[in-house]
Amino acid sequence: MLLGVALFVAVAKGSVVGWIGTALCGYMLVALLIGRLRPTILVIGPDRMDLIGPFGGRRSFAYLCCGRFKVWEQPLPGGNLAFWLTFDYSGHRPVRWWQRTNSKWAGANTQLRADGFELSSYAIAKLLNSYRAAALSKSEGA
Repeated sequence: MLLGVALFVAVAKGSVVGWIGTALCGYMLVALLIGRLRPTILVIGPDRMDLIGPFGGRRSFAYLCCGRFKVWEQPLPGGNLAFWLTFDYSGHRPVRWWQRTNSKWAGANTQLRADGFELSSYAIAKLLNSYRAAALSKSEGA
């Protein structure tokens, strides 16, 4: 709907603002479609977890470098909640001000959006904590 309104304004009045609005809405539509058609994949292995993004980018987190996994419930407008998997990852230091703010609110230096997976956020945290404990005991025994 917003895209249609912005396009109408751009065409009807020849406004640069309308064309910028149209481009922005188009970008958001493409991002939404990519997120729906190729969601982020969480791969849980015995020694690490990997996040594979929609364009194939991969972020790996070794359990030995991870703190305890927790769930942060972020309040959203309308009484809704966003669920984030949070943990401290050694070597990661939030650089930007919003990253530091999120780290302070979440209580950990790394946050991953956790509402888009098959398991609940709490089930993922429990599963990752069990893999982390196994990796820690394996490293202590070696």
